[in-house]
Amino acid sequence: MPVYSSIIAKGLHHCGKNDGSPMAVAETSLDPYDVLGVRRTSSLKDIKREYKKLAREWHPDKNDDPEAQQKFIQISQAYEILSDEEKRREYDENGHVDDHQPQRYQQQSFNFGGFSFRFENFGGRGGGGGSRSDNSQRITYPMFHNTILPESHKKAYMLLVTGQWCFNCVRVEEIWEKNAQELKNAGIGIGTVHADYDRRLLRDLGVNSWPSIVGVLDKRIHYFGSQMVINIENLKAFAMKMFPTTHIDKVDDENFQTFLAGHSDNRPRTLLFSRRSVPSLLYLATAYEFRDKMAFGFSSFKSPVHSMCRQYGVDSTRLLVFKEDADNYVDSLEASMLERESIRDVIMDNKYLYAPRLSSQTVFDDLCPVSPSKKNRKVCVILFTQRGKNHDQFRRTFSQVAVDTTFFPDGSRFMYVYKETQRDFTRIIGVEFTQDSRLPVAVVWRRTRNKLNFDWLPGGWKKNDEDDNQRRLRDYLVELSNYISTLRQTREIETMEDENAPHWLTLSVRSIYSTCKAFLRSAIEYISNSILVDVVSVLRSVLLPYNYIMHIYDIISLLSVLMVIIGYMSSIHIWICKLFFNRSKSNVGAPMNEPPRKQHISVYSLDPISNETLVLRAPPGQMTLLILINQANEKELVVEAEKAIKCQIERMEGWHLSCLQVDKYSSWYEQLTNQTLGTQDVKEVVGNILAINGHRMYYCLYNARTQIATYRASHQCSQVSPESVGFGDSDSDTDDENEFLIDNFYAPLPIWIDRLYDGSAKRIQVTEWPTFDPRKEHISVYSLDPISNETLVLRAPPGQMTLLILVNQANEKELVVEAEKAIKCQIERMEGWQLSYLQVDKYSSWYEQLTNQAPGTQDIKEVVGNILAINGHRMYYCLYNARTQIATYRVSHQYSQVSPESVGFGDSDSDTDDGNKFPIDNFYAPLPIWIDRLYDGSAVRIQVTEWPTFDPR
Repeated sequence: MPVYSSIIAKGLHHCGKNDGSPMAVAETSLDPYDVLGVRRTSSLKDIKREYKKLAREWHPDKNDDPEAQQKFIQISQAYEILSDEEKRREYDENGHVDDHQPQRYQQQSFNFGGFSFRFENFGGRGGGGGSRSDNSQRITYPMFHNTILPESHKKAYMLLVTGQWCFNCVRVEEIWEKNAQELKNAGIGIGTVHADYDRRLLRDLGVNSWPSIVGVLDKRIHYFGSQMVINIENLKAFAMKMFPTTHIDKVDDENFQTFLAGHSDNRPRTLLFSRRSVPSLLYLATAYEFRDKMAFGFSSFKSPVHSMCRQYGVDSTRLLVFKEDADNYVDSLEASMLERESIRDVIMDNKYLYAPRLSSQTVFDDLCPVSPSKKNRKVCVILFTQRGKNHDQFRRTFSQVAVDTTFFPDGSRFMYVYKETQRDFTRIIGVEFTQDSRLPVAVVWRRTRNKLNFDWLPGGWKKNDEDDNQRRLRDYLVELSNYISTLRQTREIETMEDENAPHWLTLSVRSIYSTCKAFLRSAIEYISNSILVDVVSVLRSVLLPYNYIMHIYDIISLLSVLMVIIGYMSSIHIWICKLFFNRSKSNVGAPMNEPPRKQHISVYSLDPISNETLVLRAPPGQMTLLILINQANEKELVVEAEKAIKCQIERMEGWHLSCLQVDKYSSWYEQLTNQTLGTQDVKEVVGNILAINGHRMYYCLYNARTQIATYRASHQCSQVSPESVGFGDSDSDTDDENEFLIDNFYAPLPIWIDRLYDGSAKRIQVTEWPTFDPRKEHISVYSLDPISNETLVLRAPPGQMTLLILVNQANEKELVVEAEKAIKCQIERMEGWQLSYLQVDKYSSWYEQLTNQAPGTQDIKEVVGNILAINGHRMYYCLYNARTQIATYRVSHQYSQVSPESVGFGDSDSDTDDGNKFPIDNFYAPLPIWIDRLYDGSAVRIQVTEWPTFDPR
């Protein structure tokens, strides 16, 4: 003991000295004016502006420079000194700031009892001990109020409160450092608050003990439960609870059209398809950040989304972006690309509609930037409208023209304006609504921020004439780009109104609330620090002589016991009420532990979309009962199977009833059964049932014919055949007394379901589940008429090709069938290709307008059988001349004679020379070769200026 005493005394003796050897304190001091790049005479406003600019530039989340963290710390420290008047005055006078605490990030070393010690001081009182958090993430009081709170309007932050001499903080910080990067990747801001010298910040956060974790979102503080285990799952759950649930819409088959058509709020749509039940933290954070620019939706595969998936070709996790056109998405991200930066890039690339509303100065600056040089000027096309449904059609046609800007000069942007919102802008421009059928359109060039040149589009914007509007606007913009026309009018404009800005009354209420809150905080702090101490002292001095404190303690204890007793009695009362209430509502004779019945049994159709949920990615415990049906017996089989097993399947959790059309998807069944059973005829398997466990990779087979034969023998049925239950080819109606009813076809099914449930049914293992053939199951053939002409020709989307067969009434069916046979293998794999036909004897005027021929000059019989390949979007068509092609084909294949009469288009009724007659199916033998030429672009294209309209004779 004396030895240790001498060592301590010697150490204390050395610690009292301040020379270089026993105790050396090295401080790295930087000039805060040089760090922020401001003068000593700069105002607080200039200092704050430079600080914000440098903080954004050197923020570790946005700058990958290795020195960004250290530079950011220096910027924060410099601003902390210069933003405080007392500290700034002290620095100007003394060249340093004495905070009556050791300077932050001091490195101290001293000799203690002959031993040399060195440690890092993080700014706490008394040097090191305990805390080991990364100082690059440290949040100070000015940084919290100047950076964190303003950014919390769009970004969530999670802050760890730690301190010196806190050994629990060390364990928490280790977990925090491991999981901080994952939270940052999800878009959550991370920071650390040091409790030892950020007392003012602790009061604002409402934290009085540490370690603690708090969240900040939209200037609101959220607290991580003190009893919760700190791990990545709980941290993510805490972050997800901070976000409101209103900024992401749940989208399914019932409301997706409404969601995608809601672009009247001036925002594009982002829709995430996911296998999760709820959105991920990354999607929540991204949606909250860009909620002013985008409308976000979420569709879970566990919800009814089969129609959506089928329409947009979605079969896995995928992000789609939509603008005005709800039928076609403009951008997408696959599951492997769903990272924070990729999602942000897609959103920033599509943050405006094709023709957005001019709603603020920011939108105006982004879409119509200033271009002082006439050579590189950017022109903007602005449609002036009024609120209400009267001008909806004008805006709709305007946005449709803005979708395809291929024929417009580069850099042309489209937007529209509400006169009621931008009153000053419309007044300065001089907008007048003189006609109901036309609206004014201005072509604008911004020379400076407040000065622009503009002129009006001649003729204005018509309500229902999209083609004429597009042509006139294109011609006018081309003339401007070639300097043929000029923008003759000049105006000085003011700043645009922000239609999304809060109302002045809202701003006033917020200001009053902030002022009252600050006043109450100051008053409470003053009372707690001064008056309350005096009051407690007086009470103590008065009450102690009379020993009232013990009586007060006894009263409080008695009240606590009474409250506990009342709480227990309330719990027992609630339990008794629930017990009797449930008994009164329960069914008579029903077992107490019986699982709840399903309200109804949903029957799903197995197809390329539902195959993912029902088979390929089925969760554990899911069993899919698949009924094999054909088109003729679909309804009857499903209804009778549901009747047979309804009482069983409605109590089985995770069991689903579905059906498969084997005549339509025969390849799927062949892939499955070829592994063990071999190929079977389609008619023999209709009515069978497969019990599929997608997770455990096996299925069980219910052979309807074998089971019904056994059932027939046991029930002494004399004759039961497949024909008697509707699956044979016999049409005989005899022997009605021995006919087996179709509802008895599944009579043995409940017994087989019991065997399946207890595991005694035979299981057939599979190595992999079959997939659906991506080919089109059938090719739809459309008739071209005044109605379908809109979709197939006039308003055809990009990439659509319509193959139009010219027929007459006599040969319509034969020509369509033979043409479909000839090109089925090609067209079924071509996305966007449609097969249609036109009755030229009925709509001859349409063909005459297209080919620029005088009425009555073209013989109808000469064009019947020809095919037009029409690209309505790109305004051209290609002609397949059947007679020319067959003549070339005849020469190359050495046919002696082929004439129009031999294929049914001539007038001859002679039946002679049958040996040289060419069969009709060879009439389109050259067609596949021509389709290949059409696909690779080598077929001759005939351009048109406008498509003909129908005039039925």
